Amino acid sequence: MTRLYLDPHEATSQNANIPGLDGIRAISILMVMLNHSKLQVPGGLGVTIFFFLSGFLITSLLLDEYYRNGTIDISKFYLRRFLRLYPPLLAYIAAVVIVLIVLQGHIDLFGLTAITFYFANYLYALMLEAGHIESYGIQLWSLSIEEQFYIVFPPLLLLLLNKRAAIVAVLAGMCLVPLAIRSGIVAVTEPSFYLQYTTAATEARFDSILFGCVTAVAIREPWGPHFIRVATRHTTACFALILLLAAERVPSQAFLQTLRFTLQDLALVSLLLTAVYTPNFLFAKRLMNHSATLWIAALSYSLYLWHFALFKAAQYVLGSVPPVLSYGLGWIASFAVAYAIHVGVERPIVRLRKHFGSGAHEDIGEQMPFASAEVSVDR
Repeated sequence: MTRLYLDPHEATSQNANIPGLDGIRAISILMVMLNHSKLQVPGGLGVTIFFFLSGFLITSLLLDEYYRNGTIDISKFYLRRFLRLYPPLLAYIAAVVIVLIVLQGHIDLFGLTAITFYFANYLYALMLEAGHIESYGIQLWSLSIEEQFYIVFPPLLLLLLNKRAAIVAVLAGMCLVPLAIRSGIVAVTEPSFYLQYTTAATEARFDSILFGCVTAVAIREPWGPHFIRVATRHTTACFALILLLAAERVPSQAFLQTLRFTLQDLALVSLLLTAVYTPNFLFAKRLMNHSATLWIAALSYSLYLWHFALFKAAQYVLGSVPPVLSYGLGWIASFAVAYAIHVGVERPIVRLRKHFGSGAHEDIGEQMPFASAEVSVDR
């Protein structure tokens, strides 16, 4: 009998810290930072994992709210998102603007508007970032995709839930739309255009978030426990890991900008469920739920905002020194600033977010412990 560490219907319980997910979040931000440190680590895969994780977690929380209250308060969802994202973002923007004014005497208002109102991804997709958003941080394109997606998804989810629709089939079918769009763009344009457009345009990438959403819905269906049991077998999880990494190595730009994202999203279904819902690979899980890993995960949003700018600042300050020194200083500065933002900005806002139904924790140490209450799949 396969046994689960968490009940899919109770895993979130208004709690934004599901065991296993924080470990994945920490791995993702480290992959991005290592890639931006000029190391041969697939930072784009880190972003894909971020997208999937976001879709899974937010949909889990929305479903918990729906099953608890019979509806989803869309306005409170948007308010919680605003309070979660904007205070750290505005702190980052303010610091960058001050530095740009001091060093350059001017700022790019169009680029500033793009990152503030979440359409920077299209400047990146259309190769306009160098003139508008590069000085603010080109990594911010991914945040734009998420926020554009979440403008549409909660009302759509509520509509499907109220209509008692075949929700898994509908959402899974929608996952094919970005693949079709990417394939069409690759077929009719040159790599000089499609490499960035299929990476950063929302209509070409929202499937990575939506796959996470579908997974959260599927495990709450009557057949969810059986689905988890199949998806988390050792052979399934090992194959998923191989597929996740192998898809990065295919020597075809057309493949990398089309099927790669879809195959990696499918692989993440098994890997995420294995990380959260079964006792398999216990040693890896203990590492993923170590206090240091949880600490990195708690800082991940601010690390994502700040690290690129602080890497550049370290290079500017140190000049022509070996890269290991400038990037080393950048890493230290990134964690120091991220912790300061967590304490000075994020933690106080958590109290306000809780007033509007958030399950976020106030402190880094206030994390959900590694789950150990076993629940039978065959109940």
